[in-house]
Amino acid sequence: MSVINPLNQYPKTAEGYWLNFAEEVTELKGEEALEKITSAVARLSDLFTIDRPEKKFPDYFSDSELLSAYGLFFLPQSFVRTTFALRFITEARQWKVPTDSLRILDLGSGPGSCGVACAHYFKELGVSKIELNALDHSATALAALEPFSAAVLGNKTEVKTRMGD
Repeated sequence: MSVINPLNQYPKTAEGYWLNFAEEVTELKGEEALEKITSAVARLSDLFTIDRPEKKFPDYFSDSELLSAYGLFFLPQSFVRTTFALRFITEARQWKVPTDSLRILDLGSGPGSCGVACAHYFKELGVSKIELNALDHSATALAALEPFSAAVLGNKTEVKTRMGD
């Protein structure tokens, strides 16, 4: 695989965004904020597995502690996994990425785990114009996606969000 942002590196800007978010949510700094969010990580993990509702999927992200927990613990894993898959299809399978413009559609985007990862990867490959379209049922997740994508991608990537099921 290439040397562009090695797979074992999650962007510092992404990590910084979610650390700052945790500090705002908890009104604590550094390790104390992370310690406070730990119980929310466990709660969210349970909601994704053993306590998962059968019918209507709740808006986990309306709780700012759960959103922060997601951003700090689950989002980096999805980001890196998405990047790995893209590297496989572009490098191992030799998919030629268009360099002029690219549109990304992220269905069930949440706060941007996969869509922002895609845009970040393609930006590193030199795609000059990227449009990220994100759809989610959570207005709170979409509201978090916008500043998160700006922190990671800068303002050269056009981000459009839409709420829906």
